[in-house]
Amino acid sequence: MTLNYENSNVVNFTTLKKMILDDYKPVHVHNPKKTKRKHVGIIVSQLETKEYKVAFKNHRLINNFVKNPYR
Repeated sequence: MTLNYENSNVVNFTTLKKMILDDYKPVHVHNPKKTKRKHVGIIVSQLETKEYKVAFKNHRLINNFVKNPYR
C-alpha cells in the first residue's frame, strides 16, 4: 500500500518502534479513494483499509529479538 500524507502521519518510525518494542496494538489506516483497475479500461475508486502489525509467523524469537526460521 502506498502511504498518502494522512496515513504516513499514522504509520511512521515512532509508531513502528512502539509496535516492536512495547507490544503496541496494530494500526489501521483508511484510504477513502484508492484507485483500482478492475478490468482492461475500467478504473474505480474504492475504500481501502489496511492493518499494520508486527508479524513473526514464519520465525521464532530467541533472546534479544533474534529471529530464526522454523525448520
